[in-house]
Amino acid sequence: MRTNVTLFLLFFAASSALCAVNFEEATFGFNGGYKAGTWAPLDVTVRSQNEAAPFTGELTVEVRNRVSDVLFQQHTTSLQLSTTDWQRKRLYVYCPKTAAKFVVKLTDIEKPAQESAPRAMQEILPPAPMEDGDYFVLGLVPSGDKLQKLIDKKRLDDEGTQIHVKYLPNSDAMPTQWIGYSSVDALVIREIALTQTRVSKSRQTALLDWIQRGGTLIVSGGSNFRYLKDSFIEQFLPVQLIREETIDAVPPALQQQFGFKSEGGMSGHVRTAFKHIQFVPHPGCHTVIGTNEQIYVAKRFLGSGQILCLSFDYNAPPFSGRHAAASFWNGLLKTHGKSPRLLAARYAQYRKHDEKIHEQFLSKMPTQVPLIKLLSIILPIYLLSFGGFLYYFGR
Repeated sequence: MRTNVTLFLLFFAASSALCAVNFEEATFGFNGGYKAGTWAPLDVTVRSQNEAAPFTGELTVEVRNRVSDVLFQQHTTSLQLSTTDWQRKRLYVYCPKTAAKFVVKLTDIEKPAQESAPRAMQEILPPAPMEDGDYFVLGLVPSGDKLQKLIDKKRLDDEGTQIHVKYLPNSDAMPTQWIGYSSVDALVIREIALTQTRVSKSRQTALLDWIQRGGTLIVSGGSNFRYLKDSFIEQFLPVQLIREETIDAVPPALQQQFGFKSEGGMSGHVRTAFKHIQFVPHPGCHTVIGTNEQIYVAKRFLGSGQILCLSFDYNAPPFSGRHAAASFWNGLLKTHGKSPRLLAARYAQYRKHDEKIHEQFLSKMPTQVPLIKLLSIILPIYLLSFGGFLYYFGR
């Protein structure tokens, strides 16, 4: 399920055989998934082997231009290791739209300044980013989830918009800062315990803050009732979770969304039982599929973002079939996959010359712009004439 994009790269310092403290691996983004012009997690694993004394130092990440080597920004975090120990450090790094590289350094802060040369150094070239207008769907799901297999790299529309699906290995990999989700358009959660004891407070806050800043959360239903009930996100859902029940046939509302056909090929119920959560709408609930009496997909806006709740499990039959899943997710993501705030990204390519156009416009004011030039001549004459008229007759 999880493709680990591990970056083993060039050492600039001495050979690893001579250094007791070294970088073991580094991963950027979510299994390599990210967008340029956004923040993404950089995970660095440092290992100490047979070090004479515990190591106290700093881990520094420099973001540099890949061609000119100009420094864009720098991030630093403290690091302590015993003589035989390893640690994984996570930093949230901004990846500019220009081609960039990351230079990771390990410095011993207990040494004098003149001797504080990096103990180890690596250069990391991040993988190619996704397009701004594409849909980045991140899944917090157990092994065996079919979402990536069914819709990853699929086209969403005639404009060539693609869907990209990456997975988090578990809830411990959730960002602890909302900016860590900066690249993500939608987070899908299924069959993951979301209780206060399983998800740390910082991860809860990061997720909710990201939603309020424009993120989209999609939670799966059906047998997930036991995971959603009493979870930290339950109070923010668009619906109240009443009970789990079994429906013996796919109703017409879902049949149309999934492209199902009845046994006779005509309209009617598809005779396939599935588990369903009975919903009661909360204030602010928008019914996406169904009616207020029988809701199958509901949505609620939270700040600039949104939460979608499915009453059924998208990964269970009959909804997990290849054709059915493609039809459903294509329609859902195209219509509700991004919050209104993030939809503006699709126009980014048309706005890339805005600054240049604005500078050109200002450079030609006021003498070379016909309308401005005309107004600069006519407006003073008009004001003087009208003012004189009022003054004369006003007397």
